[in-house]
Amino acid sequence: MEAWNANTSYAELLRQAQYHEIEVGPILYNQELISSLVERYAYNSDKLIVLTDQKVPLLERLDLGWAKKFKVERENDFVKILRPSG
Repeated sequence: MEAWNANTSYAELLRQAQYHEIEVGPILYNQELISSLVERYAYNSDKLIVLTDQKVPLLERLDLGWAKKFKVERENDFVKILRPSG
């Protein structure tokens, strides 16, 4: 919801209750947004748990700068459990 409300176009659609017009993909898969959320919250936590409803490649195959700051504790197609390394 924070990401939707931060985007004025999405926030307006939500205010007008036009949910059927909202495409969540650009918000949910926005690498810049995800990176900023990880930077803000994940390093102060014991674990970062990533859940998906689609198969996701191993983190080492993805080009995510923030992922290098984590140690993979458990990983499969739908769940990634990470600990900050350091």
